Amino acid sequence: MKLTQKKLYKLIEQMLNEKEKNWDGNTGEPLSDKAKAQCAKHPDCAQEWLKGPKEKEKNWDGNTGEPLSDKAKAQCAKHPDCAEEWLKGGGTDDPLAALEKKQQEIQQQHKQRMKEMVRERQQMNKAFKVEQAIQRKQLEAIGKRDMDTFEKLDAVLKKVRQLNRNDKFEEAIALAQQL
Repeated sequence: MKLTQKKLYKLIEQMLNEKEKNWDGNTGEPLSDKAKAQCAKHPDCAQEWLKGPKEKEKNWDGNTGEPLSDKAKAQCAKHPDCAEEWLKGGGTDDPLAALEKKQQEIQQQHKQRMKEMVRERQQMNKAFKVEQAIQRKQLEAIGKRDMDTFEKLDAVLKKVRQLNRNDKFEEAIALAQQL
């Protein structure tokens, strides 16, 4: 029999899906070596298994936010303000989730600020291009020896530069477009 790649994947998938049965579902008796070793250490393990899953350990005090479990104490040792964050975060079982949420909010604010800065930069570039366009028109006026146009353009250029210095780029662009 030739083993194709497809058949090999199916075999591997079957092997991964077949889980070792450690306990008898009816009696709670250990079936695997692993389960037998567990029961050798803890004689009442079959009874515990029949009871079902344990209740989830409470890590934090619901009123004070104080750590109750070793896991929670270890988290608070790394992050001293974790109990406060836990209380602010609505009492989830993980105070670090509140810290992560806060960090995500800060990142979102940073992204928003970066977008605003890009927009401002684009406006600034447009405004300075307007200055350059006015200067080109001034040169054309000089070439034509049209001093009246040159002086009008010079007055507009001074106003545009003043607006640009005051970060009023949109007004500067609007003023230049009136030419």
